[in-house]
Amino acid sequence: MDIKVKAWKAEGLRGAMQDFQIDLSDPLRPIALIQMPTGTGKTTTMTLLRKAFSGDPFSRNEIEDLRAEIGPEEGLFELELMLDQTSCKIKITIDFVDLTTSYTTILTPGGNRQG
Repeated sequence: MDIKVKAWKAEGLRGAMQDFQIDLSDPLRPIALIQMPTGTGKTTTMTLLRKAFSGDPFSRNEIEDLRAEIGPEEGLFELELMLDQTSCKIKITIDFVDLTTSYTTILTPGGNRQG
């Protein structure tokens, strides 16, 4: 299976992740270097990418760590992939009130799936 990361975005999370988007889909730029100052979301991004690929549950502490100091009651991380010829989006919705997360997978073709 050929897996390509096309993009990811975050909304309502801590640091620079309150409104953040990376697009890697430009075929003229096949390699990307992402460099950011301390405290701007590198570790948070890696954690969210791992969770999106694995589907592992978040602990309550992990959810609390993602919350912005002054932020909304909900956050979002979305990973966009190509799986062979299928477009795939993995959405992680984070509820900061109940300290829960939910996963949604959107396949084109294929439709929406919980988890």
